[in-house]
Amino acid sequence: VVYELEISGVGDCKGNLAGLLSEQFMLPAVPRSGVPLINEIMYDPVDGGNEYFELHNPGEDFLDLHDLRFRVTAAGSMEGKLVELSMNSHLLAPGGYVVFTGNSRALRDEWILDRGIGVVEVGDWRSLPNSGGCLQIAGRGGELLDICCYHDSMHHDMVGITTGVALEKIHAGSCTAVSQCWTSAAASVNYGTPGRENSQRIPGVKNSSGLQIYPEVFSPDNDGFEDILQISLPDGDPYTLVDIFVTGTDGVRVRDIVFRGIRGTTDTYYWNGQDNGGRIALPGIYVVHVVISGERGKRVLRKACAVKYR
Repeated sequence: VVYELEISGVGDCKGNLAGLLSEQFMLPAVPRSGVPLINEIMYDPVDGGNEYFELHNPGEDFLDLHDLRFRVTAAGSMEGKLVELSMNSHLLAPGGYVVFTGNSRALRDEWILDRGIGVVEVGDWRSLPNSGGCLQIAGRGGELLDICCYHDSMHHDMVGITTGVALEKIHAGSCTAVSQCWTSAAASVNYGTPGRENSQRIPGVKNSSGLQIYPEVFSPDNDGFEDILQISLPDGDPYTLVDIFVTGTDGVRVRDIVFRGIRGTTDTYYWNGQDNGGRIALPGIYVVHVVISGERGKRVLRKACAVKYR
């Protein structure tokens, strides 16, 4: 529900009247699973730098950060104290981003953030373990809304030193495997985008009756431009099995992306350009193979893509 407040008859001491003043607003909604989403994590900053994590609101409602809690634990653990993200009411608009850190002024200075970027200082900040851990976002009652268990292996293969490099979520929605959800922030943005759209974000591609890939030519060099291939399966029956792999034009298998994975109603997968040995693929033409198996039999879809470096 959108409300509108109108005020008339406002004037100064000399009797000069202002025009009709109006402002629209909405009441915040109750956070739910996946809204908000953990969107970026800086868990191992450079010396003198600041840890932070970022939330994104992919929904259509305003959220109040006062309704949210966070917990930092060792990888694989759910135990730990829930801490309030904001002691006061603080609205997060639909499509908006907000950054949380232990020292907001230092973070703004470090990343030269303008006033329009939302940064919230958490008084009871919990350090993010450099060796890997789990960040959980919960509601007031402790209900889990989102979780990300991070570790160095989630970074791009071409990033040799991960200190000072943020992990960014590739896609605003949910994805099939954590390793396909996240990658390193691009060098072109100094390896982090706190409070802004991710440098590695892939825009959603509308599905159709066929297999779709985006972009058809990509360059997995971590420069922030078309580094990752998005593979969108056609809408189909959930719980069918899917195999996805990449070959060269000679049919030799280069990368296994999914083996006997269980499908959802709609599915999106990603290829970061690495082969099964963890090496970056050579420039050339590749073929994405999708095999869908179910009660109706087996369906094979193929689509060509290209790896190109500038």
